[in-house]
Amino acid sequence: MLKQIRTACLVSKGNNEEIDGTAVKISGILKRNKIEPYLVKPLASSNFESLDSFASVSKAKIDIIVTLGGDGTILKTVRNIAKSIPILGINMGGRGLLAEVTPQNAEKAIESIVKGKYTLDKRMRIVAKVGKKVLPPALNEIYIDRLTKLRAPTYKIAVDREPPISQRMDGVIVSTPTGSTGHTLSFGSSVIRENMEAMMLTPVAPISRIPSIILPPSQITIESTDNSSVLIDGQLDFPFRAGNKIVVSKYSKDAFFIRFASSPLGQLKRLGY
Repeated sequence: MLKQIRTACLVSKGNNEEIDGTAVKISGILKRNKIEPYLVKPLASSNFESLDSFASVSKAKIDIIVTLGGDGTILKTVRNIAKSIPILGINMGGRGLLAEVTPQNAEKAIESIVKGKYTLDKRMRIVAKVGKKVLPPALNEIYIDRLTKLRAPTYKIAVDREPPISQRMDGVIVSTPTGSTGHTLSFGSSVIRENMEAMMLTPVAPISRIPSIILPPSQITIESTDNSSVLIDGQLDFPFRAGNKIVVSKYSKDAFFIRFASSPLGQLKRLGY
C-alpha cells in the first residue's frame, strides 16, 4: 500500500479527440480528490500542468501513473519509467489484458484509491545485455529472431553456469509470467501464474521438438550462428551480428499495477478462458 497519494500523471497511446477528452475528465476527477494531475505530452490542457517526456516523470515525484490506451501503452510506459511507480491502466485500446478499468469506471477507481481500497500487483521484468550495451527492460518478453530467412541458424543456450545446449531453430523467446499469455502463447508455451518469480524459455520452430522450459530467475546466455534481431515487448527492435552473446536476466526493478480485485489468472480470464 502506498502512502498518501498527492500526484499522478496521465499517459496516452497517442493524440486523438476521445483520449484528450477522457484525459481532461480524469484530471478533473483527480483534482477533486486532492491529487495533482500532470499530463505527459502529447496530452495537453490549459487547465493542467504538462510534462515534456517520460524522463520528466521521475523528476516530478509522481506517486501513480494513469495510462489511457491498451496494453501497448502500458508496455511503453513501464519500459520508459526508471522507477517502480504503480500504474492504473484505463483501457481505451484493444483487449487490455493489463488494464484494470474502463473510462466509465475511472471515477469509482480513483475514489477507491483515495480510500486505500486497492492492492499492488507486482510483476517482474527482464533485461537483455549484449556486450556492454544494456537494452531497455521488458515486461512481457525478449524475442531473439533470425534475420536470415533462408535457413535456420544454430542457437547455443546456456542457463547460469550449466553446460549449453545447441539446436537449429528460427528463434528463442524469453518471457516473464506476464508475457506467458503474450507472443509466446502462440507457440504453444505454458501459462505461468502472473505474480510468480520465473522466466520461461520458448524455442521457436526447433528442428527437434523442444518444449518451453520454466526456470527461476536466471542468467540465460543465447548465441546465434547468424545475425539476429532482439525484439523487446514487440515494440523495439535491435539487430546484432552473429556470434554476439545475448544475456537475459531479471531486471532490478519490478513493475507495479493498481488492482481492485485479486485474480491470480486475471490475464487468462481476460482472454476469454
